[in-house]
Amino acid sequence: MTDQNETLTGLTKKLIRESEALARAEAALVKSEINEKIAEAEKGTAALMAGGATLTAGLLILLFAAVFALDQVMDLWQAALLVGGAVTVLGLIMVSTGKQKMTADNLTPKRTLEEISRGTRLAKEQAR
Repeated sequence: MTDQNETLTGLTKKLIRESEALARAEAALVKSEINEKIAEAEKGTAALMAGGATLTAGLLILLFAAVFALDQVMDLWQAALLVGGAVTVLGLIMVSTGKQKMTADNLTPKRTLEEISRGTRLAKEQAR
């Protein structure tokens, strides 16, 4: 009877140690994946900032177009409006791209969630 109790105690201690090791490994994985997601968010923020700066440049060109329209009579201001419109469209595309990179789905630590789910499934299977 004593051997069985010692064996059960030893197995319980081993299970606790392995559970702690698994928890530490999963915590490290979560930390790593969150760092990756933060880097992605930083890239999205940079794209949004670049898009905002480009939109500002487009607005300035459109304002210059209005000035040229008053200064010249026809062709020059039409060209300035075309350039200003093209820069504005480019800025909108850049802002849209940055916004897409910052969606909640892109920031979810999917690998970690899958690993935790897999670990839970394995633990349930071993408990049977």
